Amino acid sequence: MHFERLESWFDQRVREQSEIAELTSQVKVGAELGAGLPYLGKLLAAFSTAFKTNATYKETLRRALKNYFSGFADAFNHLIEAVEDALLDTGKGSRILFMVDGTDRLSEEDAHSFFITDVRQLQQVKGLFVYCAPIHLIYEAAIVRQSFHVFRLPMIRIRDAHESVNETGRLAMRRLLHLRAARDLFDDGVADYLIDHSGGHPRDLLRLLQLAFQYAEHDRFDPDAARRAVRETATAFRRILEPDDYRLMAAIDSGMGQPSSSERTRHLLYNLALLEYNDYFWRSHPAVRLNDAYRDAMRAIKEARNG
Repeated sequence: MHFERLESWFDQRVREQSEIAELTSQVKVGAELGAGLPYLGKLLAAFSTAFKTNATYKETLRRALKNYFSGFADAFNHLIEAVEDALLDTGKGSRILFMVDGTDRLSEEDAHSFFITDVRQLQQVKGLFVYCAPIHLIYEAAIVRQSFHVFRLPMIRIRDAHESVNETGRLAMRRLLHLRAARDLFDDGVADYLIDHSGGHPRDLLRLLQLAFQYAEHDRFDPDAARRAVRETATAFRRILEPDDYRLMAAIDSGMGQPSSSERTRHLLYNLALLEYNDYFWRSHPAVRLNDAYRDAMRAIKEARNG
């Protein structure tokens, strides 16, 4: 009963689109018969998969949501209210908390639209939401804080400002790493090598682990596989960075003062070439420092200091 408004909105605003008519029939045939949340979950999963693999479906859904979002929000709010009333009756809670993950991986343009330009749409849904946003948006705080309570999650500091090892941070990263791969799968020093070159970024650590796994020739993570994984990461940065980016990051790393937020620093934070730690402490990604352009920029700074 509480799904009727959502189903009605979907029938009127999405299924009527000619581009989705065929998809709808395919999904209804493929989905198992059922009712309630389990069936809705299967149905949404089927549509989600189709939208990810077909640009036409995705654009059609975006257009429907943008043009008719008020109706969707009203139907969804009705469902949330009904579920929270039922939850309250059980005595096990009073509100539903939605965790919206993946929005930190939106493109810069899409992230700006989602969190700033079209934020009034999000505000129409009356619920408790936690969004994982790209860190560069924090530097548009005057706008973002009008709509959100901002909680910062900096990188895990594995080295301090003087490049001394932070054992607490390294231990946290090591525990994370070994939840994914057992200790005895690593040759000596390889785990710490990957941790050091992740810059304290958990996702980058797991990405380095995945690359090292692809390069490993045997059943262990060996030093050569780890080095190749780090080099590939450095190459990926080289494709997206400009000479001025390296000069800016070298200046930050050499302690020449942390610049204020700018379009360039926000771009570097978005691409994770520049990492932020607690106390607004910035450092370039360790893989960036392996590129010749960074080394040239750092060498120029040292020569200028020495006169």
